[in-house]
Order: sequence, then C-alpha cells, then structure tokens
Amino acid sequence: MASAKEIPPGGEGKIDITFKTGSGSGGKREKHITVTTNDPEKKTVSLTVTTEVVETLGITRIRINFNQVKRGQEHVRFASVSGEDKDATKLTGFESPNPNIKVEINPKGFDGDKDQQLKIILMPTMKTGRFFERVKILTNHKTIKDIQLNVIGSIVGDVTVAPNQ
Repeated sequence: MASAKEIPPGGEGKIDITFKTGSGSGGKREKHITVTTNDPEKKTVSLTVTTEVVETLGITRIRINFNQVKRGQEHVRFASVSGEDKDATKLTGFESPNPNIKVEINPKGFDGDKDQQLKIILMPTMKTGRFFERVKILTNHKTIKDIQLNVIGSIVGDVTVAPNQ
C-alpha cells in the first residue's frame, strides 16, 4: 500500500509491503513490486525487496506424504521441530480430524534420532482412497499454540486401477 495515491514531482512516498512466509521454513525471501508512474520516460519502476525470515517455531516437514500405501497395514513417517524456540518449547499433544491418523511425540527422538521427534502413524483401519488431513501439533509456546501438519496420501487395496477415475 502506498502512502499517497499521487506523489508530486520530486516528492517521496512510502510503500508498505507484507511478506506472508507461511510456516515451517526460514531463509531468504524476495518480493517484486511494480510502481506505475506518470513520468513519460519511466512509466513503471520495478523494486525488489529482500529479507531474511527467521523461523520461531515450525516442523521440518509440514507436509507428510505417505504417497500410495497398502490398506490394512500400519505406516509411519517422521518429522522434527525446528526454529529458534524449538528447545524451549514443549509439544503437548495433537489433534487429528481423522481417528486413523495418530501422532506420537518424543522430544529426544525415536530410535535415538533427534530429527525424528514426531512419529506420524496411519492406522491399519484407514479407509481405501486418497486423503488430505490437517493435523495440529499442540505446543506450550507463548504465541504459537499449534503447528499445522498436512498429512496426505492414498490407501490402496489388493487391486488398483490407473489412472484414478
């Protein structure tokens, strides 16, 4: 948003921009802005704004993709907590809209691997078909009370048809 709709010749203006970074990732971000002018020699001015996003709290893999897995079996994927506040934050539980998706939390990591603090489990009772669920990982962080985890994939039976109809 510009500070004024019109800026006189030789004048100055301010442009407010917002970076929507999403969750689960820090790092360098870049945004391109085009400003339209009434200057006949320079009708547009392109601006590039760069910033470094510092992640406060997130999960290393915000999308857990099970791809295509067999019905009637338990399937497991792992993720870990990331960000500047990860060591000072406790994961307190999870909320899953699907009772066939469970999450186990181990701050020290499963199988001695500190990068496997979250164990995402598809239960053998998961129904055949595609799924996309948003699981919340609950925290005791002062401002980030939960982290969304997208769990996707497809449960297949003994017979599969390609392409899917």
